Amino acid sequence: MNIGIVFGQLKQDLRFGVRSTKAAPGFAVAVVSSLALGIAAATAMFSVIHGVILDPFPYSHPETLMSIRVREPNFEFTPFLPSHYLDLAGNNRVFDDVIASTISDVILTGTSEPERLRGNFLTPNTFSTLGVPPLLGRAVKPADGNPDAEPVVVLGYPFWKRRFGGDPNVLGTRLRLNGKIRTVVGVMPPRFMWRGADVYLPIVLDRGKIVEGVRYINV
Repeated sequence: MNIGIVFGQLKQDLRFGVRSTKAAPGFAVAVVSSLALGIAAATAMFSVIHGVILDPFPYSHPETLMSIRVREPNFEFTPFLPSHYLDLAGNNRVFDDVIASTISDVILTGTSEPERLRGNFLTPNTFSTLGVPPLLGRAVKPADGNPDAEPVVVLGYPFWKRRFGGDPNVLGTRLRLNGKIRTVVGVMPPRFMWRGADVYLPIVLDRGKIVEGVRYINV
């Protein structure tokens, strides 16, 4: 097949299409709009089917998970104070477990230049409650909340790929995050995009104290 002939025919078709569009702009807009709506509907449907049926969220029992909100007659809010969480967890008679987390900026230093990361500070029982196994290493575990525990961090998959090139030997790497040295103990799988975090850091909340700059949490 002669490539020059093919491109020549393509050029003629494009010219014809442009002339037709100029001659009937309303029809062209209708056609493009119909195509856009059709593509958007098909994409949305595929996303739902893929996310719910073909490749559902990785939580072990997602139907048992819920977020707790405070609702008053005239308003509703989600963030809690750490003391609220401690009260809920200490007096819990309803749930299998109660976890808390919050999104906050985390500054990575000690490398070529500082980098601002999206951090998810979470109570040490979070991953055991969600039931999500890591891709590499281990997740944060309740023992990481012990006073003498070594500070650790679990990496989100996109950050691991971007910063470390998907290196499986990243486990044991020490990162300075917000001035504290933490050891990388795990990497979460691609489908685990909980709150879009780059890094997951265990935090032990203390009544009346601001720990790691955390003032408000979700439960």
